[in-house]
Amino acid sequence: MDAKSLARLVPGFPLVKQWAYAGFTFVLTGAALSHLAVGDVAGIVAPLPLFAICAVSYALHQEVRGIELHAGRVLATA
Repeated sequence: MDAKSLARLVPGFPLVKQWAYAGFTFVLTGAALSHLAVGDVAGIVAPLPLFAICAVSYALHQEVRGIELHAGRVLATA
C-alpha cells in the first residue's frame, strides 16, 4: 500500500487527503499521456477509468465534508 492510499484511509488530516487525491490525479493522467505519447492508445484503457473513479470519489468526499465545488474552486459552505 502506498502513501496516497494510506492517507485516504486514515481519519482526519483533510489537507493530506487533498494532496493524496492530487497525487492520484498526477499519476493517472501522467500514465495516460505517456501511453499516448508513445502511440500505445490501448494502454490508456487502464488509467482513464481509474481516473474517473478517483474523480467521483473526490466529488463524493467533498460532498460528505460539506464543501461545495464551484467552477473549479473549492468553497467552504460551513
